[in-house]
Amino acid sequence: MINRGYMDYHKDRFNDHSLMVFHNNKLIALLPAHLSAEGILISHPGLTYGGLITSFKMTAALAIEVFESLKSYLCSNGIIGIYYKAIPHIYHNQPAEEDLQSLFLIGAQVVRSDVSSVIPLGRHMGFSKLKKRGLKKAEKGNVKVKESKNWSGYWNMLAENLANRYEVEPTHSLDELQLLHNKFPGNVRLFT
Repeated sequence: MINRGYMDYHKDRFNDHSLMVFHNNKLIALLPAHLSAEGILISHPGLTYGGLITSFKMTAALAIEVFESLKSYLCSNGIIGIYYKAIPHIYHNQPAEEDLQSLFLIGAQVVRSDVSSVIPLGRHMGFSKLKKRGLKKAEKGNVKVKESKNWSGYWNMLAENLANRYEVEPTHSLDELQLLHNKFPGNVRLFT
């Protein structure tokens, strides 16, 4: 998801203000970010997550320096604050949360916390009785799952269900879904 090609498909919606962090003339971190009209740096609102991207060489001490520098950068550029969405540790190559510790140490406040759930692909978790009944019903009804190109049929069903159940619209328009599929055909696929 943190891919310039993905981020740029909706660049017309966001004032990109992504940052590169250097230490001893070496790139050590990236921060995908957007600058809001109110002057707040947001670790990218067009992404599900978008915290500081670092290598396994990041240390707690260096992370503190990075966030102190970031704080100084914000102040010297008239940016009044930052909304930081940390990358869930399940997406880390080497799980670590130096960024969260550093934010705490510089006085940041938590204003939102989201749930992140994971199903380990290597471990079968089993099905509930209700799911097993649904599976048997689908097998009896000869339901088949296959890859589809009917993006408009899917999107219309999605939009209707979201409107009826939650009174919201899909995050992506039909045109955006098709654009993303065309840009990333191996990653954005439709199964019906």
